[in-house]
Amino acid sequence: MVTVKILGGLGNQLFEYAFGRAHSLRKNTDLCLDYYYQTMRTDFDGVNLTRITDIFDLPVKLYVGKKRRKVVKQYGLNYFDYLFFAVYKRTRCFITEDNYADSLEKIVKSKNIYVDGYWQSEQYFANINDIVRDDLRFKIEKDVSSLEVYKKITQSNSIGIHIRGKDYINHPWYEALAIKYYIDGINFISKTNPDFKVFIFTDDIEHVCKNLKELLSYSEIVKVNSNFNSDAVDLLLMSKCRHNIICNSSFSWWGAWLNNNSNKIVVAPSRWFKRQSPVDGSKIIPNSWHKIANS
Repeated sequence: MVTVKILGGLGNQLFEYAFGRAHSLRKNTDLCLDYYYQTMRTDFDGVNLTRITDIFDLPVKLYVGKKRRKVVKQYGLNYFDYLFFAVYKRTRCFITEDNYADSLEKIVKSKNIYVDGYWQSEQYFANINDIVRDDLRFKIEKDVSSLEVYKKITQSNSIGIHIRGKDYINHPWYEALAIKYYIDGINFISKTNPDFKVFIFTDDIEHVCKNLKELLSYSEIVKVNSNFNSDAVDLLLMSKCRHNIICNSSFSWWGAWLNNNSNKIVVAPSRWFKRQSPVDGSKIIPNSWHKIANS
């Protein structure tokens, strides 16, 4: 079995799933998504965070460990839980992003693999692109297709812009992109698509209105008031745009990657992380996407 440690929001989960799916197919074995450590996080609500299995019907097994979590929390057994995981790792082929390249031979030979990382590159699953796309069919699309905004997006030469605010404003690794980046992106796409409509997807409308208000003169901010999961709706609608201007966010990345328009133009920031970040983001953007300077 290939077991994938799940960390982060929907975008990160999708990268982790695609990586695990590629290896489970190579080994002709089951894929398990381990959500336990996600639910134990204290920096955000990992228990109620949306899971990709809420949005897509995926060929996976899930491990959440509700009883284990309850016991660990109730009796303060965090240290013993850590020791349990240390022993667990020794019973299988344990792979991280740092040791991945050196472990390929071991991966092939091992029956049980446990992978721990974010795996933010299409290169990890490029040979199964079509399978991943087929897996990631939105459960809610039939219902969302009746919404007026869905019709506007799918019936126009739409450009979907994703803007991340809130935690990006003072984030140590990520930066909220400046107005110039988005305008340069629109100008680039409009050279070959003069008759366009812009749709803005954001988690921070206040940030857009205050710092990116120039965009509002020819854009529509997408706000869907429905009973659907808002993240799922945004991801679906972003993927239905003809073209995409993404920000430095894995959620944004997947909105563009799931866009099946064969003539799509995807604009991405040339630098994914801040210059002082210790993380290398050079493999994140696919070669077919157009890079524009952050600022």
